[in-house]
Order: sequence, then C-alpha cells, then structure tokens
Amino acid sequence: MTIFLDVVKGICGDFNPPAPGSAPLHKRGLGAWKEARALTADDAEALRGVWMGAQVGDLILPTRNHLGQIVGARLWTQEGVRLAPRADSGLATTGAVLCNHVAVNWLQGAAPPACLIIAEGEPDFATCCIVADAMMSKYPDYQYAVIGIYSGAWSREF
Repeated sequence: MTIFLDVVKGICGDFNPPAPGSAPLHKRGLGAWKEARALTADDAEALRGVWMGAQVGDLILPTRNHLGQIVGARLWTQEGVRLAPRADSGLATTGAVLCNHVAVNWLQGAAPPACLIIAEGEPDFATCCIVADAMMSKYPDYQYAVIGIYSGAWSREF
C-alpha cells in the first residue's frame, strides 16, 4: 500500500493551483486544488496500476488522519450530470476524514479557525467547501475549516 499512498500523495499532496483548464471542478465553484483533484491523463495512468478503473476527470478526495497526513483516498466519477462513488482505496479508514486546506493546516498545528463545519458524505463536504471558499473570499480575515465524514460513518467517537 506504500506505492498507493505515494501515488495519492503525489496527486493530492499540495494546494498549488492546477494549470488553467485542467480542473473542471473549478468552473463549478470548487477550488479543486484545495480539497480534491480532477484526475489528468497522467494521474489516471499512475493510479491504474494500484486502483483499477481510474479515468481522466474522476475526482480523487484524499482522506487524512488526526495529524492532517494523507492516509487514503476516495474516488468519484462523473455519471451524467452528477458525481457518483467509483471506488474506495481499500485502506482502513477508521478515524480518517476529508479536509479542506484550512482544516489540514489546523490539524498540522495552525491556529484554530473562526468556524468548523462538519459534513457527512462527500457531496455535502464538497458543497460546504464551496460555501467556505466563498465566505473566505468575502471575509479574508476569517478561516473556515471543513471536515467531512463518510456517509454512515458518524459515531459517538467522532
């Protein structure tokens, strides 16, 4: 699984903007380089060796542990006009969450954000990230952390 994580970290491990035109989700309002990555042809090819079925344009969402480190990923694909889950990474995901860039920085020791938003399910997570990005654009002095829990994974421990 080390190879898998190395590939995922290579695709999702930074928050630098992608080249213009390479992030179709950005057109839909999601700063795709911050929370997720739409797979390019090179990304899809790199993943196929460890994750069958990866295609160009699929959305890869990294999952993170309590320190903000990438420990796995979720893969979503475009089905008509909606996103649908394609595959899980096969790694244990107990305690792993989806995070926007503010949440990652917070988990890695930055000052607490002005607001914490917790969403259950990837679509709700993506929607909350869109809202948080809009709010931070409007009010740059306030940081909004978004943490996503997998659908059905909410528990007393979380």
